[in-house]
Amino acid sequence: MGHWIPVTWLTFSVDYALWGMNASGYHFTNIVLHAVAAALVYFLSRRLLALGLPAASPRAITLGACAAALFFAVHPLRVESVVWVTERRDELSSLFYLLTVLAYLKACDASGARQTRWRVVSIGVYALGLLSKSLIMSLPLVLLVLDVYPLRRARGAWRQILLEKLPYLALAIAAAVVSVLAVARLGLTSASAYPPPARVSMALYSLVFYVWKTVLPLGLAPMYELPARVDPTSPRFLIPAIVAIGVTVALILVRRSWPAALAAWLVYGLTVAPVSGIVHNGPQLVADRYSRLHLDRGARDTDPAADPGLA
Repeated sequence: MGHWIPVTWLTFSVDYALWGMNASGYHFTNIVLHAVAAALVYFLSRRLLALGLPAASPRAITLGACAAALFFAVHPLRVESVVWVTERRDELSSLFYLLTVLAYLKACDASGARQTRWRVVSIGVYALGLLSKSLIMSLPLVLLVLDVYPLRRARGAWRQILLEKLPYLALAIAAAVVSVLAVARLGLTSASAYPPPARVSMALYSLVFYVWKTVLPLGLAPMYELPARVDPTSPRFLIPAIVAIGVTVALILVRRSWPAALAAWLVYGLTVAPVSGIVHNGPQLVADRYSRLHLDRGARDTDPAADPGLA
């Protein structure tokens, strides 16, 4: 059927055992999963804000985490993933994604046997996430970004950090291969109709599209159709490309005074990469549901010299 999502199918089996073919039961399950994910966003945001803003008061951290969780929970871009029963895979994969990162942060705080246990939990939960939807395959690279900022573990310890990521990377590669093979059965978008320059333009367009729709969620639609021809020099694709490249360059230049912004942009780019159009299937150019995991971690660090690793 174009996807290999056994954990997601198992949850549908449970739904069928409970509700039969009553659609409201499936919708209820999606709502519960979304509520749990919003709670996890709160705990993850609280941890990341505390790391990035060590001088902030506990009250400010709590309020910031509440705002982030509420923003995630009620933003219009979340609608597709919650109300479409078939997007259960988004709900599950994002929930396991958040649990993976939380367990990873716990492992980084621990030592000895406790650290090993949390790392095993993190890897195991990541495997469940990939079996729900392979969209989260870029997570090992996201963890590397977190190691640099806000964890600040990278300086002088790259060998250890890279070795830690090997189990995650092995799972991600396996999931990516299976995903491409499964989707290829439905037919990948023609490489001749959309050559490499067009693919790059599609990817840069998607980077700007999701930020724009997050800031101003107007004109949302269930289908943003892929044009028959992608012309990189047309204003529709050229302007987003200039914006995406300009933002990247600007954040690199200010990385010492605002490392959180560059880290957030990198995490965002890595998360959207699997659905950016580089490997493409289907009639859509972009989709609201693809924005589910693009969480903003752009808290400003109070110490410009706190993260030499980003230099």
